[in-house]
Amino acid sequence: MPPIDHECSLKQFVTELAERLEKLERENAQLKKSLYGARSERSKLPRVKTGEPVTPEETKATRRARAEAKLKLQL
Repeated sequence: MPPIDHECSLKQFVTELAERLEKLERENAQLKKSLYGARSERSKLPRVKTGEPVTPEETKATRRARAEAKLKLQL
């Protein structure tokens, strides 16, 4: 942030925003590193969960579909 040569009522607000921006940029860099980094780097950081969790019904439907496809290939 450039030096301010006068007293301004927004100085504290701007300073807080600059600090918040710096914090968010650091967090963003960590998330990018966990998603796109090298394999050895990805394993060290917790995985970022995307989307909604799969329901048990969806799991069963997927398993049934795969089992049916496997049976068709064997015949």
